[in-house]
Amino acid sequence: MPALHNVRKIACACLFAALLVSIAGTALTGCGSSSQGNRAYLEELEQRSVDDAQKLIYERADEKKRAALEEAASDGFVEAEANRKIFGDCVLIGDSVSYMAYEAGYLTEDEICGYYSVSLKTCDNYVDKAIALRPSRIVFNFGTNDMVLFGGDAGDFAETYLEQCEKIKAELPYCEIYIASTLSPNAEALEDNPGMVYADAFNAAVSEMCGKTDRVTYVDTSALVDEHAALRGDDGIHFKDDFYGYWFAVVDKAIYA
Repeated sequence: MPALHNVRKIACACLFAALLVSIAGTALTGCGSSSQGNRAYLEELEQRSVDDAQKLIYERADEKKRAALEEAASDGFVEAEANRKIFGDCVLIGDSVSYMAYEAGYLTEDEICGYYSVSLKTCDNYVDKAIALRPSRIVFNFGTNDMVLFGGDAGDFAETYLEQCEKIKAELPYCEIYIASTLSPNAEALEDNPGMVYADAFNAAVSEMCGKTDRVTYVDTSALVDEHAALRGDDGIHFKDDFYGYWFAVVDKAIYA
């Protein structure tokens, strides 16, 4: 693992150097206020560590993404193609509910770290993959499987989330972390899956943990399941493709607020 960590650092340093060369060329050959702005940006980057410089690069990109989001999600819904651009530089870690957003076209391959049946208890490899991608933000979306696997223990669920967040924070000091709500199955599905009745308790525990933890933010998406009940999948647990347009509108706005 130390070797992989070093490789990531070297790769990031190389990208950083290439960026400096690119900006330097623009600053030297450009003219007017744009050239002066690039030169100032270059000078600021040169004074920073690789991690700090990467954070500054992401912050500059955020300005464009905020403008794109304001236009794309003005009605509380974001189209898949627009979301792939807005969510770029971010990574979603999660279970089948998250992976189906990728299958619906809302994410690129580099923006999803998760799969069917993954839980917070079994996501270490996906967290490591997300860290290796060095994103600006990481969004977690677990709970569907965990309500059963944690036996309804909301405190243990929140504590496990905290452990994963601290791991990410240690590796990526510039990365912001967001945790989206566990989404409750509908009434019919709960009759067949009584172990999934803990969404409210899980969300309350995670929200409290986030409120006490630096660089970790809770994103409340729980109301969407009732507001867009018609977009439930046949099993009452998962969702149709268009649901993710509403889900990402909430998540993206939380990220770029």
